[in-house]
Amino acid sequence: MRLINFLLINLFYLRISIPDMAYTSLEDCLLDLEKTGQLVRIKEEVDPFLEMAAIHLRVYAAGGPALLFEKVKGSRFRAASSSTSAASAS
Repeated sequence: MRLINFLLINLFYLRISIPDMAYTSLEDCLLDLEKTGQLVRIKEEVDPFLEMAAIHLRVYAAGGPALLFEKVKGSRFRAASSSTSAASAS
């Protein structure tokens, strides 16, 4: 219980001290990246245990865009991956 209170207090403090961000959600950010050609959606199912990392590393090495893995094997969630160049360009 102490840990939960500690985390809540720190999250409240951080939320107050962080200036307004350009995006109100991760989805807004992803849509903006896609609109500007800095995001590629991967619709095929990928394995989260090496396959996603291998894809990300190859795209990153080539200076490619951010990636959105829409079907992650064994998960109901999508996964986003971005290189520094894609994130800083927006």
